[in-house]
Amino acid sequence: MKPTKLEGDLLAVSDEIAQTVLWNWRTRTSAILQQPDGEAGIWQVSAFLGISSLVLDLVPQPNRIIQVVFAWNSILVVRACSIHLFSYPRLQETPLTYPPIAQHSFGWIDGVCVTPNRLGPSLSILLRGESDDPWSSGLHSLDQYTLLPNPDIATDQELSHTPYIFPPNLVAKVPAVRGSLRCRNVVLGPCGTAAWIQPQDRAAVGLAWAGDEGYPLQAIYPVSGNESLMVAAFPGPLAREEDKWKQDDVGVGVAGTRSTAVFMNGLNNWTALDYDEEVGRIVLCSSFGCLMVMEL
Repeated sequence: MKPTKLEGDLLAVSDEIAQTVLWNWRTRTSAILQQPDGEAGIWQVSAFLGISSLVLDLVPQPNRIIQVVFAWNSILVVRACSIHLFSYPRLQETPLTYPPIAQHSFGWIDGVCVTPNRLGPSLSILLRGESDDPWSSGLHSLDQYTLLPNPDIATDQELSHTPYIFPPNLVAKVPAVRGSLRCRNVVLGPCGTAAWIQPQDRAAVGLAWAGDEGYPLQAIYPVSGNESLMVAAFPGPLAREEDKWKQDDVGVGVAGTRSTAVFMNGLNNWTALDYDEEVGRIVLCSSFGCLMVMEL
């Protein structure tokens, strides 16, 4: 078990399989949030060279914990291949076990960040799909989803109603490129601005890609042989019209968003990233243990 969220007297600790414990360290009461059996992870295809041929094998991947969010009348547990919504539990000295009231899977992903929206009780989800598969096409995207509050909760307190409407609704995309990364996490602020690391261009390290996946190439910031710190403003109070492109390019009802590179790393050794939207500050950590603090 490892700590994943601390807010006031409440501490959430989670394992790398299926369980989260919510603990009030002051009153010494707790509750257990348990996802169903059989959802502890997913199977991923692994390829390796045998004696005389390419061998494909199914390898179990743990559903590692990424984030715990104290949401509206509920708790959202975010893992590597699923999100589970739990009713806000009653904390007791002898803890009760609570099953999820809603769940959704995005498949296998590299990074995800869930943030309460500054303009209301909805939750914004920024998702980076698996990006280092060398056999996949060069282009992919970072996707923004929204979990909207359930309007029935305001008028009906029946247990059958969940605080949020599942599944999440796709609202925006920003084009990105595939490549190997040490730092795969993404950070989304409550006003819709985001920061992440873009891998170096695979063409520069021997793997080429073609831009035929449907994204307008002018919407992608030119990639280079170095990894880059990227920022973007998704739909929200800080988004600008000039950062968008036609909706037809990304799907009906889905906004397109452009990103901007603010710094390039010639050493390609970033291992961690954090972003504080309110103060406009980004912190990057390298494999040498050095920290770099940037102000936007």
